[in-house]
Amino acid sequence: MNKKTIYAILALMLLLLVFLSVACTNPGYDYPKMIDSTREYESVAVTDKQKNIAEYCRIEGYYVSGDYKIVRIISERGHVDEIELLVLIEGTILKEIKGVEIKETPGYGTKCFEDKFLTQFYERDLLTMDALTGRQDNYEQGDILYVTGATRTSRALITGVNGVAAFIKSL
Repeated sequence: MNKKTIYAILALMLLLLVFLSVACTNPGYDYPKMIDSTREYESVAVTDKQKNIAEYCRIEGYYVSGDYKIVRIISERGHVDEIELLVLIEGTILKEIKGVEIKETPGYGTKCFEDKFLTQFYERDLLTMDALTGRQDNYEQGDILYVTGATRTSRALITGVNGVAAFIKSL
């Protein structure tokens, strides 16, 4: 083989690597199925005003199936990075929260995505609730008890749920 052929093969391999890296970084998630695989959801457009409904978080997706809704929200102030959440709502009642690609510290921040912590949010009426607040222990005022050693991550989830509540109230 001559040099031109080798360079052409190398250029094609480089293009293939670039294509594969782009394709692999956009996994094309079916977000509704990640939290509720029992229903078919339709994506609903979100206005710029709704997308930025609350400080430190943004609405990235909204899906509807009858009385069920899923809100995809990014909370900007996790301990390690932004926290992406899916929130399942029936009517205006919060039913479930699921983290997407959790990057928080194992053993601390990741505990915020376990039911022991998340159940504090469940069954709350997002339409009528006041903004949730956190607390370090049972002797303080606040709605949600932080995970010990993961205060920032706990706060980020509270911020995300408050953002979803503001979004639901805006509909």
